[in-house]
Parts: sequence; structure tokens; C-alpha cells
Amino acid sequence: MTEEEQKLHEFEKLCKPVADYLRKNCSPHEMILITSQSAKLVSDELGINLTD
Repeated sequence: MTEEEQKLHEFEKLCKPVADYLRKNCSPHEMILITSQSAKLVSDELGINLTD
């Protein structure tokens, strides 16, 4: 396995539990934003698609 494949596999292992949490506990309008300093659960109040 290449280093890039290892990083992708590790990233997937970290993200799956977060995605599972969202599916079980949140609405489709909520998302989790993670930085090196914080994690936030945020919700869209209003949005439109601007592409044709």
C-alpha cells in the first residue's frame, strides 16, 4: 500500500464514525466542520443552488 493509499484509508476510518453520527442524530441540513482547533455542528438556514 502506498503512503497516499494509507493516508486515504486512515482518513476514511476517521470520517465514517462522524458520518454515522450525522445520519443518526442530525437533519440533512446539518454538517460538522473540523479544523485543527475546533469541531462545530452547524446548520443551514437558507440556501439555493446557483448553478444551471
